[in-house]
Amino acid sequence: MTTPQYVAMMADYNQWQNENLYGAADGLGEDERRREQEYFADGLAEDLITALSRFRNLDVVARNTSFAYKGTSADIRKVREELGVGYVLEGSVRKSGERARVTAQLIDAKTGNHVWAERYDRRITDIFDLQDEVTEKIATAIEPEITIVEIERAKLKKPASVTAWDLYLRGLQGFHLVTKDGNVDAIRQLEASIEREPDYVPALSVLSMCHTCDALFQWTSNRSQAIDAAGELARRAVSIDPSWPQANLAFSWYCMFSEQMSDALKAVRTAIRQEPNSYFAKVHLGGCLAFLGETDEAFEVLESVADSGRRDPWRWLWYIHQGCTQFSAGLFADAVETCSAGKQVRRSWPGFYTLSAAAEAHLGNRDNAERNVQGMLTYVPRMSVLGISRYPMFVLDKDIHNLVGGLRMAGLPETPTN
Repeated sequence: MTTPQYVAMMADYNQWQNENLYGAADGLGEDERRREQEYFADGLAEDLITALSRFRNLDVVARNTSFAYKGTSADIRKVREELGVGYVLEGSVRKSGERARVTAQLIDAKTGNHVWAERYDRRITDIFDLQDEVTEKIATAIEPEITIVEIERAKLKKPASVTAWDLYLRGLQGFHLVTKDGNVDAIRQLEASIEREPDYVPALSVLSMCHTCDALFQWTSNRSQAIDAAGELARRAVSIDPSWPQANLAFSWYCMFSEQMSDALKAVRTAIRQEPNSYFAKVHLGGCLAFLGETDEAFEVLESVADSGRRDPWRWLWYIHQGCTQFSAGLFADAVETCSAGKQVRRSWPGFYTLSAAAEAHLGNRDNAERNVQGMLTYVPRMSVLGISRYPMFVLDKDIHNLVGGLRMAGLPETPTN
């Protein structure tokens, strides 16, 4: 049976060297400066260990073990042998006066390849706020990068050695494609995973979300059946392990697309309490808030992850939820600009065209509105005013009126065309 920590992936934090980037202009003695920088570096490394430990699919080496490598240039493969880790996160802190530079890189301990790297240059107004900010950004970036590598590994495994975990990862890849064919393959892989382990919560959760996608994208002729399947799987996952954030996120997805937006908001808040640095969960939270008309909080949440998740397969979702927030706030021109940027990330997402068409109509840009309607119908040929009216996503009457009215002005057919 797969354990709750369902893969032996570990992260280690070493080499947070204390280098002086900006010279001795801070007026501190060398020993004092070294102590100050070491305090900052150790605090950041410890915060990272705590933050990444909150991800349920990462098994993170404890502080005392990790800190044994502090200030060394240990060979990554040797660290892997000594600690049994799959990944090593290493970096440096350079601090002087009111400036700090933090660099971090994630290394695949098996191959020695660099998976991810980033640099953060910041002014220090409050050292604890800076630690919190950099920790959150690194933690949010790391988990999707590891998932991408593990998916590729699972694809290379021979059939005889494939586990429920491998099947889950293969299903996750299909889910991330957000295509009809990808979703069909994801459902097949995830059902095979559950067949091997019936109570496997990660697979149950993503399978629920695949059925939600079937309903959302009209990949099925029976929307209600897909939604019912999503709800049944999500409830099952939560009942098996209510502390698993992905299960609560799947339930929130189901609620969002079954017109239970308040319950969706409650469930995603639970998921974030369980895994505070989940990029996907925070973007989904922003969407729930936008659809409920809570635009101030939605902007705040989405802004907190605006420069995160650059390689996350669901990065495009940030743009549509930001656009929906702007639309609800009456910022139609901003919504059009955001959707335009979103199309560069995922051109086939019909929501960008739907939102842009309505917003352009309200701005009086009839030609642009009509072009976006045609773009929408390219990807969802049976989209209609009637269909949008039935499932508008927005909760407030003013937002529904603006969306439906804008699409009608833009020339969207009243009923599905054959």
